[in-house]
Amino acid sequence: MNTQRGFVLIAALLVMVVLFILGVVFMTLSSTESQIAFNDKNATRTLYVTEMAVERARRDLKYDADFDLDGITNQYFASPTPVGGGMPIDCAATITWQGVPPQQRCYDLGGPIPAEPMVVPPYPADDIYFQTVYTNVNVDAYGDGSTYTLKLGLLNSNKLTIRAAGTGPLQSRKTVDVRVEVRDLSVWNNAIFAGGGGAGARINGNVKIAGSVHILGQGLGPTDTAADFGGSAGIFNWYNGIDAVFTGKLPNINPLTLDAEVRVKQGQILMNSGASRVGNASGDAVPAGIKRRLDGVYNTNGFAGSFGDTYVHSDNGVFAKYDLPADYNIPFPSLTGPRPDGLLGTYENYLDANSWDPVTAGVLPGSAVSGGSNLTIYGNTASFDITDGTGRLAWDSISQTLTVQGIIRIPGAITLGGTTGPTKITTIMYTTGGVGGTLYAKQAGADWSESGTSGAHQVSITVNSDLLPVGVFPTGDALGLLAKDRLVMARSQNQIAAAVFAENQVQVTKQYQVVGAIVSRFFDMGTNTPRVYQMPNLARYLPPGMPGGQILNFVKILSWREI
Repeated sequence: MNTQRGFVLIAALLVMVVLFILGVVFMTLSSTESQIAFNDKNATRTLYVTEMAVERARRDLKYDADFDLDGITNQYFASPTPVGGGMPIDCAATITWQGVPPQQRCYDLGGPIPAEPMVVPPYPADDIYFQTVYTNVNVDAYGDGSTYTLKLGLLNSNKLTIRAAGTGPLQSRKTVDVRVEVRDLSVWNNAIFAGGGGAGARINGNVKIAGSVHILGQGLGPTDTAADFGGSAGIFNWYNGIDAVFTGKLPNINPLTLDAEVRVKQGQILMNSGASRVGNASGDAVPAGIKRRLDGVYNTNGFAGSFGDTYVHSDNGVFAKYDLPADYNIPFPSLTGPRPDGLLGTYENYLDANSWDPVTAGVLPGSAVSGGSNLTIYGNTASFDITDGTGRLAWDSISQTLTVQGIIRIPGAITLGGTTGPTKITTIMYTTGGVGGTLYAKQAGADWSESGTSGAHQVSITVNSDLLPVGVFPTGDALGLLAKDRLVMARSQNQIAAAVFAENQVQVTKQYQVVGAIVSRFFDMGTNTPRVYQMPNLARYLPPGMPGGQILNFVKILSWREI
């Protein structure tokens, strides 16, 4: 019996020891789990702070940034809007935004980051390739002293790496690299921007387009035609066949690539010729060093016609849909749209309030006025030089040079160059000074009918001659042609450097070459092989008053990694 009692005592002691050990283990595990949870909470907060820096950079790139994509400097990221938390740097001597030097934060990103693998490990040896954009010490949303530092590195052309380093509670740290592609989706950062609604082709004919094309196709169905390419027409990524007359008149006349993309929101592109192209195939005759394929094609309803997508050559293939999210909604910049200054009224009201009408003022010579309300610049138009202090319009009949400064409003139509005899002009040179100039013609008929261009529709602007800058377009001389109804280019073998806008239709009946951009609801490019060449920096040097001038960058995330 005594032996059994001793055994029970020993067993009880062993149980107590085991329970004690288990209790210690559980307490340790509980403390460890608590610490892990605490550390995880701190790490999560730190990651949130780091992502705040990334989103701040994306926000600046999207709304405020003027990132140089066209090789003028090839290394600047600038914000024109003072934003709290940044480091103000005067960059008035570098690039401009809508003609106004940026007021804050201009950064030279230096040379491109070396190709992978970078100089890691050990990190942060590769930090020498990044420029610190800002350090924000005012993001303390948790009351724990959280901060972040944001750096940018240039990859190539329009690709950047955002390096964000966040510091959270108890000096917890996170660093992420986010690679992004920045695309300027400005209406004027295209060769052609087409809008409108209803049936009918947006772009038709045997036209060669060098640069990006953006077609809204509002009102079109899945099988309706947004563009119809025949003959040797198409969209290309280089200045194919540009006339030598533009030599010295344009910056970057022969870049290796125009970073061309095609976006079609509604409707199909018809490819009805074996010679028509979207991009170039390996067998096409293209100069050495030229990028053949387009950078991307985003076409909701795809390609149709006799050849479909057979001759479509793009970095992303042929099946990608229209890729812009809802917050990048880009409407056609109609004159009936809202004022850009926030006041009540239409864009046309804004133009009327910020332009000068020399016809109604009665200061134009009789040889420059026809029909009582029209402006005609002919070979026999007498020289004149008039101004009201806000705008200037001048014509030198000897040198055949037109001066346009500010927004010149004409109540009727504008005709540039006659067609026969003493009215004919082969080439009109123009100068706009540092302020830019826009010729705005208000001649118009009834509201546009989607059924066609007949009836009450009017030609607001007619161009019958070459129209070339005295200096460099658009960084020196920037001319805008703004038609309330239709704009027609009606003579053979002419060249134009300008920003061209027509509310309803642009019609090119002959072999014109247009450098700049054309924005209209409808296009009729005829059968005579006109050519349209995008000028990549036009959106930043846009002539005054041209609709759709706001800058909107599309910041697409290519990759995300924690380092």
